[in-house]
Amino acid sequence: MYNKFINVLKECSVRVAKGNIHLNEDGLIIEKQWIDEKRFVPIITDLRRNVQPIIRYKMNDILHTTDCSCGSKMLAISAIEGRMDDLLTFKDKVIFPDFIRRAITGANSEIDNYQLIRVSDQKLNLFVNPTKYWDKAKVSVLQALGEQGVNEIEINKIINIRHEKGSKFRRIHAKYN
Repeated sequence: MYNKFINVLKECSVRVAKGNIHLNEDGLIIEKQWIDEKRFVPIITDLRRNVQPIIRYKMNDILHTTDCSCGSKMLAISAIEGRMDDLLTFKDKVIFPDFIRRAITGANSEIDNYQLIRVSDQKLNLFVNPTKYWDKAKVSVLQALGEQGVNEIEINKIINIRHEKGSKFRRIHAKYN
């Protein structure tokens, strides 16, 4: 579905010189299911499709709105932050994937690849490259979670990334079986 949404974005959006993407609301009805003041889950109706209509389709992505000084009245987004499937829920706390991303990449600017996989209610597996920054990334994630009231989490080191061939690479896996 992510690829379908990207195709809708390509068909129904414009990137401006300021670097933002403006959704073409002339061709779409975009209902917003707000998560907070800046983030929402889009519910899309594409007004231009006839053969295979998209009507009130709730996307599984989190969009981040932004202001844009280009003057366009169309909705500007700065990022597709993550999928709702990738929200980490610990008891009554919900942690957005972007929060985890910033904790990992903020541990050291040389971290060029990572993946966090939830394996149980209190256990996470973490891959970091270069591996010499794994300890810093672990401490950063634990500290970030602790600041949100999520404690007693175990983080284990993994040496390989989990990626199913033919699927979109996901850095944060929140669901476990």
